[in-house]
Amino acid sequence: MPTNTLVFFLSDNGGPIGGPPKNLVASNGPLRGGKGSVYEGGIRVPFVVRWPARLKPGAYAEPVICLDIFTTAAVAAGASIPRDRPIDGVDLLPHLVGE
Repeated sequence: MPTNTLVFFLSDNGGPIGGPPKNLVASNGPLRGGKGSVYEGGIRVPFVVRWPARLKPGAYAEPVICLDIFTTAAVAAGASIPRDRPIDGVDLLPHLVGE
């Protein structure tokens, strides 16, 4: 029986490419650049959503942001999104289920 737990996995914006505090250097290969860079190695990061009870394996090719997690999780839990203030992020579920 598929689990009914919604899990998000994501990273920050690329590995360090030098600088304080310890001059750390990571390989972001084959992408160019890293943390703080506008090259692919700094802006392409993993963002995985897993919910076996509701989502089929697949890929969504459009850009997303960590701010989408709040709205997506709230809607998935059946909570109401506040209408009296702006909320950053969108509900990704319609996109992930192909609606």
